[in-house]
Amino acid sequence: MQLMRLGMVNGLQAVGVVDDTLPPDADLSIVHNSDFAEITYAQIREAMGGEAYPMEIVGSEVDWVIQAVNQGIDAHLEACNVPLRGDSYERIGERRLRCKVSPESLPTLLRRLEELDPEIEDDPDGCPICLVDAILGTLGFNEYGEFVGKEEE
Repeated sequence: MQLMRLGMVNGLQAVGVVDDTLPPDADLSIVHNSDFAEITYAQIREAMGGEAYPMEIVGSEVDWVIQAVNQGIDAHLEACNVPLRGDSYERIGERRLRCKVSPESLPTLLRRLEELDPEIEDDPDGCPICLVDAILGTLGFNEYGEFVGKEEE
């Protein structure tokens, strides 16, 4: 997979995909929740059912997501703001962010939030790993990292 920097889009680093195939070891990449359970990128993508993950976040969560996204292409050679995949991050006012994250990008965003967690001082609004837990929960994963299905609304 070849990625190239597109520069800033809506104040966030964006990259373009030249070849949109996933790396062969994508199934080996993992995300941990706050209980240290392992969830593979493949499990997250399967739970997404091929659909982008929409979310609207507020408060400190906005700062955490922006910090995670603005890494651009990281040491894992992964990116999580690739407009060609359908990723979009739109600031709404000062403290709100509307996101649409593709199945290819969400696992990377979750991993980056997990890695960011120890760097965040005590915050009354929560912690980055709490956001990871919340997203995984809405996808149908329990605290043990097992897929139990999405709750009926």
